[in-house]
Amino acid sequence: MADVTELRCWPCCSFALDWSHDNMLALASEDQVYILLPNSDANYSEAGDTRWRHFPIQVPWFTEDQLPKKEPAIRELYSIGDEISSSFPVDIKWSAPGVGKHKRCVLACLTSNLVLSIWASEGRVSESASWKRRAVVNDALGEVFIRDGTKMQGEHDDIIGSLQVWRRIRAFSWAPGMPTEEEEAIVGTRLDWGQHLVAVANEGNHVFIICIQSTTQEGGTYDSWSSKVLDSFTFTPDPANVFDEPQTFDDYLSEQKFMSHLSWSPWVRIGDILLSVLVYVTNESVYGRVVSFSRGEVTFGPEVQYLDAEFRYGCPPKWLPHTTGNSFVTLLLVSSSSELTCLKISPMDGSIHNQSTFPLGGSWDSISGIAFNPPSENSLTIHFSSLLSTTSNVAAAYRLSASALTPREQQAWHENIFRKQAHFSSQNELEGNAIAKVWGLCASPLDDLIASVHTVHPTDMIEYGPPADRRALITISYMDGNGTELVFPKKHVSAGSLSFTVRKWWDLCVEDESSAETAKADILEKLMRTYPPPPPPVPLDAPILPKDPPSKLEVLVETFKRTTFLDPNTLKDRYEVLISPICSPNITPEVPKTMIAYRHAKDILDLTSSSNEPLATSDFSQQTLVQCREVVRLVHTLISEVDAPLQLQSQPAPESCNICDSKIPFTDLSEAVCPKRHRFARCGITFQAIQQPRIAKWCGLCGQVCFSDEYVLLQEVESNEPGSEADEVVVVDEAVKETTGDIDMQDQDVQPSNDGHLDQVQSSANGEQVVREEKQRMKEESPINFERLGLSNGKEEKESPVTLARVLFQACDVCMYCGGKYVG
Repeated sequence: MADVTELRCWPCCSFALDWSHDNMLALASEDQVYILLPNSDANYSEAGDTRWRHFPIQVPWFTEDQLPKKEPAIRELYSIGDEISSSFPVDIKWSAPGVGKHKRCVLACLTSNLVLSIWASEGRVSESASWKRRAVVNDALGEVFIRDGTKMQGEHDDIIGSLQVWRRIRAFSWAPGMPTEEEEAIVGTRLDWGQHLVAVANEGNHVFIICIQSTTQEGGTYDSWSSKVLDSFTFTPDPANVFDEPQTFDDYLSEQKFMSHLSWSPWVRIGDILLSVLVYVTNESVYGRVVSFSRGEVTFGPEVQYLDAEFRYGCPPKWLPHTTGNSFVTLLLVSSSSELTCLKISPMDGSIHNQSTFPLGGSWDSISGIAFNPPSENSLTIHFSSLLSTTSNVAAAYRLSASALTPREQQAWHENIFRKQAHFSSQNELEGNAIAKVWGLCASPLDDLIASVHTVHPTDMIEYGPPADRRALITISYMDGNGTELVFPKKHVSAGSLSFTVRKWWDLCVEDESSAETAKADILEKLMRTYPPPPPPVPLDAPILPKDPPSKLEVLVETFKRTTFLDPNTLKDRYEVLISPICSPNITPEVPKTMIAYRHAKDILDLTSSSNEPLATSDFSQQTLVQCREVVRLVHTLISEVDAPLQLQSQPAPESCNICDSKIPFTDLSEAVCPKRHRFARCGITFQAIQQPRIAKWCGLCGQVCFSDEYVLLQEVESNEPGSEADEVVVVDEAVKETTGDIDMQDQDVQPSNDGHLDQVQSSANGEQVVREEKQRMKEESPINFERLGLSNGKEEKESPVTLARVLFQACDVCMYCGGKYVG
């Protein structure tokens, strides 16, 4: 049975639905974009909650700072979209993971006023108020024009008008995630997240490669989001499609003024160089260039023309998922005449290795969505939806092989849409005069599910009614088969996506408790086989020094990830923590969590003792070392005195309560309780008590609490004398305390639950904003040297000292207990 979510809107464009690597859905409607998140509560069905929670974000709304007022352009440069459109979304796409806060995906939205915006959450992904427009990519194009405007002004003398044309974005495409030197099949984290690039085409037929940088990348050394142009090239339209004096309506339509689509192929690694093919589509042709990326620089190959066909009403080009060991990338093109062209292209020079063309069954309207089954050895299943004729087409999926395109049997998502159309007709007594408009298709991150969005309408009458009566249905079905087989793809996946797939399979296939333990053991075995620890790097006999060698911090972070975060025993315990709320919700996985914390603490002690330079140079890092020793002592005591009463308070208490100044004994890994019964949560990374409000983040899956990255950044300042950076941090902390008020247990980020464990309690939505505003006020009013704290205005500072806390919080970029991504 399919999951169905109803939204009160109508989608506004084809390909209106997109599914992120973090297991979030986005739907474009005329007034807003809806974000959908799966309900991670194990008892959601008993509580009456729906499987998907959703909320809107106001993408069409701009402030005057984001979109300044401008005078109307001259007639030759006038654009209806730029000047008077309602700014509704025309294209939305999720980025690869890693660019947003807590290594999440961000959403790029192109609106009808030809503005490309980057939307991201500040931490609480489930709250609409946390989602903001973080960057306007058009500003980066304007900066390039201002810098090189004299030679890029073009044929128009109006500099202001030429700047407007230069800033108008007509198409964009995110670059896929960059692979590392070794193929990663890791849950949650990555050894290297890579750069995050987006290609945009403006109205002047220039294509720009832009790097998106957030405030949380590079260890949080940026104070604002930035978009930097790395390189660009220009496309020259065919003179046959340029009309000095158009005479007919067809002349106006045929005139090529800009590129309509961009599409970026998966990366192929050749040594230390990443190669990809960037395809751009005009009304009559398809072109491409090889894009190479190495050491932060982008270069382009020569332009290659791939196909001459009618693409004015065709769908965007799509790349097939790249398979390991394959040196070619495969492009799918659907022309206006409903012909599917499959091109196998070499990423080395962009040449076509093989080309085949197949008819698509005579569908006359435009394609509105495409999704792929996981490719097998010899074939691949492609799912198509068209805007108006999906339910009237016999086939909605085809099996593509090297020599044929074969229609497949009716798919589950196709049947669900047809069933909803029939129900709408029966409910409104339309006698079959109904139609389902399908606005988009997309595959899940694990390629096992397919989501579709459709609306139903009458065909023999005028449809009218208020906007509140509009409905769009998002259905989620299994991609192939009935979902009885649980298969994990061997690629980088998020823990949230994995948990969602396991939960859906468990609800469908496990019916009684007698088979639960066996099923759980089978899932753990599959996870360990599919996502084993990565192999150690192969040492070279004659190592070649790279042009830009990694910094000491980068080396320590990768080493700590390999030895601690991706330890085989830790991985097994982490997978058990991840699936236990699904497979055994009544049993708390205390043993695997304790062993993860024990190995983590021991490895921290080993890291500091083996380092050539001192890492625990700040009070915060030194306190972390003390707590790690307490963790090791506590676990040794638990192991050695299993059958004896525990006496755990013989050691000096390492912490003091901020409320009563009593010493806090270390008797629990997750909770700190002073003798006067003041209770605090312990950070899961440093094991220190979290004794202030609004300085915590927590895992979105298991709820494990940790210090927030902003708090750690303020604490990690090297200091040896009064009046130095450490005292400045104290000043900042006192200012934050004055803003947030006195410490009160009711305002803490965590509170004790009835069973003695600490549950998450959400702090106010503007907590982090308060800290940010206070930092800005202190910059303006205080003589403190904030540049030394890494709080410069969007510019990267000199490399900060490498400290233990910086290594830990960059290595543990996802929850080390279950692999989930943080919230807050």
